[in-house]
Amino acid sequence: MLEIRLLGEIEVTREGQRLTLPQSRKTLALLAYLALTGRRQRRDQLCGVLWERPDDPRAALRWSLSKLRPLVDDATAKRIVSNRDSVAFEPNGALVDILAIRESCAAGMGRLTTERLQELAGMFRGDLLEDLELADCREFEAWRLAQREEAETLRIRILQRLLERLSEQPEQALPFARKLVELAPERDDLCQALDDLVASVRDAALAPTAMPAAAPAFPGKPSIAVLPFENMSGEAEQEFFVDGIAEDIITRLSKYRGFFVIARNSSFTYKGSHVDVTEVAQQLGVRYVVEGSARKAGDQVRVTAQLIDAGSGRHVWAEQYDRQLDDVFAVQDEITFNIVAGLAQELLSAEMHRAWRRKAPNPGARDCYMHGLWRYGRFTADDNAEAMRLARQGIELDPNDANCYALLGFALHMEFMYDWGDDRWRSIREAHEAALRSVALDDHDSMGYRCLAIMELYLKRHDEALRSIEKAVDLNPNDADGFAIMGGTLGYAGDYEGARANVEKAIRHSPRDPFLASWYNHIAHAAAVAGRHEEAVDWAHRLLQARPHFPAGHRVLASSLSHLGRADDARAELHALLALVPNLGLADVRLTVPIKNPDIMECYLDGLRQTGLPD
Repeated sequence: MLEIRLLGEIEVTREGQRLTLPQSRKTLALLAYLALTGRRQRRDQLCGVLWERPDDPRAALRWSLSKLRPLVDDATAKRIVSNRDSVAFEPNGALVDILAIRESCAAGMGRLTTERLQELAGMFRGDLLEDLELADCREFEAWRLAQREEAETLRIRILQRLLERLSEQPEQALPFARKLVELAPERDDLCQALDDLVASVRDAALAPTAMPAAAPAFPGKPSIAVLPFENMSGEAEQEFFVDGIAEDIITRLSKYRGFFVIARNSSFTYKGSHVDVTEVAQQLGVRYVVEGSARKAGDQVRVTAQLIDAGSGRHVWAEQYDRQLDDVFAVQDEITFNIVAGLAQELLSAEMHRAWRRKAPNPGARDCYMHGLWRYGRFTADDNAEAMRLARQGIELDPNDANCYALLGFALHMEFMYDWGDDRWRSIREAHEAALRSVALDDHDSMGYRCLAIMELYLKRHDEALRSIEKAVDLNPNDADGFAIMGGTLGYAGDYEGARANVEKAIRHSPRDPFLASWYNHIAHAAAVAGRHEEAVDWAHRLLQARPHFPAGHRVLASSLSHLGRADDARAELHALLALVPNLGLADVRLTVPIKNPDIMECYLDGLRQTGLPD
């Protein structure tokens, strides 16, 4: 039997034996598209979806079909069926995982047995087509994302039905509840259901006379313990490599002064023990635990790591790294850097969601900061005003909280940018004062210097801004935001290559960052400043895909499209920009776009002037 698995890593098996897949991602995308659309496709349509740019897209399509036929056809069934004008995939007994799930659920989940629901839930090995992103094929990407959302919705419905069926069996229901919260962390009802199940399981496990051991109280900021990684190789000489990874993670996470990190001497007391992360977290007084493993085989090494919310047992983040072991120390350093960047962002996101869900009537300064950061990242006038209110409330509760001052500075800067306040100059002056106060309170926290760099940049003090962001990166060379702001600072000063290298480094280490749109904005403007308008347009489109209502994306598009002679497209972008910022004029742009070179600034403004933006 032929099986095609599109959930998680794409896999094709015949009679249980895994087949070698074509290396071309577009060939795999073609298979997925034909299988999931379930209908005959015109060849010219397929070329438009997957081969927009090649000289001979029909030849590319023919080549891909030649690779798919031996993969899915066999002596009993021809599954790639084509003629001169069209192509289709006919299952002929083949099983496609997501199609099988849809078919099972089509008649209603109420008719399915609990065992069948569990089987269906187990078929979701990951996101639909998770490793098949084709950035240069926008129509395919839009289709792929829509398919993924539909599959995730179906997965959530299956898991919810399982929770209903297993309501009297909390231990069996718990893994499904954890997965539900991982998929939809913003759902208060699911989070509460998970908390209730955890409590039920713990109550059942405690003996009547058992007394909980005294545990340290949670510190007033996100707290984390990094356990020793497990050596899966069985080779004693690999212990130094495995221990080195965990030790470096502890050291680098400690540079994030907003986190409380358990010291190596405490977390390494668990080395060699099979531990329950919930118990470890209680004993150490932390909310999160990192655990992982390393396996060496020949000249290859595989390292896995995962971040666990110990209160619920939910896996917040997990990643796997496969590397060639040419230089053991270089590999260790690269893997550690990647893990820390991912951990830091997911830990911050988890805390933001936690603060948003709790909405405590009497929050502490840290809750105010985390909730305010979540609000700030939504980039709307109302949310930004709420972020400022929460930052000020946090400062009232703790006048020495440097992060609350930095958040206030960032939000005031946003108010300045889009004229959301009563006095634009007062907004930027107060933003600068807040940044200075943040640095004065804690001159070893990179966030304060990041904030200060942004304020100095928009006050057109480019040299001072560069010094501040260099200080921020020096304090924490693991912080993706630092690289992004470094890129923006260099880009507005005319160094496009430096800007792109730094922003791409930030994206590589935090590809799902909530502030990704701002990073795309930095590099789009860097390209525009350098006169590379095609690239500016490309990055601006990515910006607006990430955050459709971000005014700066429409602004740089309008200017660059105008310089490219695409007048109608430029006017459409200006119309979208003015819908978001109705009273915008060239004077506003001159004030809020910190291009260093006056001649290049005039060139940027000319693009908008030709499009019709008034003075």
